[in-house]
Amino acid sequence: MPELKLIDAVKQRDTLAIEALLANGVAVDGQDAYGWTALNWAAGQGDTAIIAMLLAAGADVGKVGRDARTAYQIALAAAQTDSARLLRQAEQAVGLAVSQTAELYCRAYLVAELRPFSGLPTGLTALADGEVVFLQADGCVTRTMLADKDVLLAEASPAWLDFCAQRLKFSVPDELEWAIAASNAAAFQATL
Repeated sequence: MPELKLIDAVKQRDTLAIEALLANGVAVDGQDAYGWTALNWAAGQGDTAIIAMLLAAGADVGKVGRDARTAYQIALAAAQTDSARLLRQAEQAVGLAVSQTAELYCRAYLVAELRPFSGLPTGLTALADGEVVFLQADGCVTRTMLADKDVLLAEASPAWLDFCAQRLKFSVPDELEWAIAASNAAAFQATL
């Protein structure tokens, strides 16, 4: 099967064979016994040059194997952040939604950092400037990291969300940003 030759060439990182197979019209989205395409394998290896070749040949970024993961998700799982970035852009170009892991995210702030907002509720204004509170992904503020415990600001107004974005520079990282942060942390740990 010619598509398996393409997958084998990708596994071996043989760009000359890949180019020849694609030039001869091999099915770029052929799948192996796992249901993985050449693009899935390139994503797992983190080879951005081969990924770019396959995308240019029309590889389907939304195609999943038996594990139900796209090439982007495979690259993320393998901590191949450059490949994941390239594949995320390809998914966005064809209109595939990029998932978020926002529901469990919060960030700590000192109360003093929130004071410039004029509409703070009494529960927040009564706290000392040096106390720590947590801004949740939905804009609510709590005394603990848990989104539903010790809530100090329960409803996020558009003005509050704007303040959080503009003044506090608060945003919820997406899964690619998480992967990049983890990769950077691992690289830093390796230098210790």
